Amino acid sequence: MIQRDDSFTDGPIPIGTTVRYDGLAEGGPEFGVVVSCWLDPAVGLHDCYVAFFGRELPSGAPTEKPYILRYASTSLARLEAERPTLSCPWIRTELVEHLTDLAAADPREAWRRDAERGLAAGMDAGVHFFFDDHDLDRRDLGVALYDEREVRLVRDLKAALNNIVNALPDGLDDEYVRHVDWPRVTRAARLALARIEAV
Repeated sequence: MIQRDDSFTDGPIPIGTTVRYDGLAEGGPEFGVVVSCWLDPAVGLHDCYVAFFGRELPSGAPTEKPYILRYASTSLARLEAERPTLSCPWIRTELVEHLTDLAAADPREAWRRDAERGLAAGMDAGVHFFFDDHDLDRRDLGVALYDEREVRLVRDLKAALNNIVNALPDGLDDEYVRHVDWPRVTRAARLALARIEAV
């Protein structure tokens, strides 16, 4: 088993993680994406299925189908993908703040604290951020968002928010949070936050 300084220690590797395998006898490393990872009870270590693309990861749609191989998590090396610089990283910072509030079981406490500090808070501030101040769609790639997955997750959150705002156009924070569809907002915010904080 090849193990290098940048190899994973034994443990689950998140699905979607890009990895490199250096154990080939010839031809250099191969690159892929983890599609499943689990604890193998027979050996007490984590194994992964990896969709490999060969000598390099495709930058867009793959020209060939990947092949799936199984490796121990410790035999895979992490890829430190270099992210391009965002032109407006402060928008992303504000996005994380709004997502953190909306992902909470009850965001009203955080909204109250923000209001006490003299900050714009509550659903009114969220609506302005997501719908009036920013589009947070494909036009924001390279501005505040890194990839299409982030665009999709933010779009899903905006759709959940929009549904409630349309149902309660003049609603108060308590009414929004008690709305039957509020759990959709919470779920969408948690998914978007997990992705955005992971990169």
